[in-house]
Amino acid sequence: MRIAFRTEFNCPADQLWNYMVDSDNLPQWVPECREFRLTKETPDMVGSTYEVDTRRGKKTVTCYGTTLEWEPNRRLKESVTGGGIKQGTAMVSTYDIADHGDRCTMDYAMEWDGRGFFMTILYHTMGKMYCKSMIKRLKRHAEASA
Repeated sequence: MRIAFRTEFNCPADQLWNYMVDSDNLPQWVPECREFRLTKETPDMVGSTYEVDTRRGKKTVTCYGTTLEWEPNRRLKESVTGGGIKQGTAMVSTYDIADHGDRCTMDYAMEWDGRGFFMTILYHTMGKMYCKSMIKRLKRHAEASA
């Protein structure tokens, strides 16, 4: 399954990037995030791993992430498992940023292995609403971070 959409930002690509990759900002645009821990850092960030404690209803669960691609001001791709995601399944998120001087666009995509017709429709609908809301918060905070 795949969710994808484009968002315009009224800020330069480097401002969006710097805000987005600063883990201290994560709870502002991913409000269920409770704690971020970098567990392995590589020189070019590719292969770096992290854990994020997130709220799922009344429970706190841990998600495990791996940075798959890291091109500053241009592209971030990460894989996330755990946190209620079906065992053996990963969600892969891609953030592609295009610089247009004093503004930029971001193509966001999230892919995962959807199984079962009903759950596929439910997750796709709910997932798209969640992702659009998350990127809308990112837009608001990144634009104000100058």
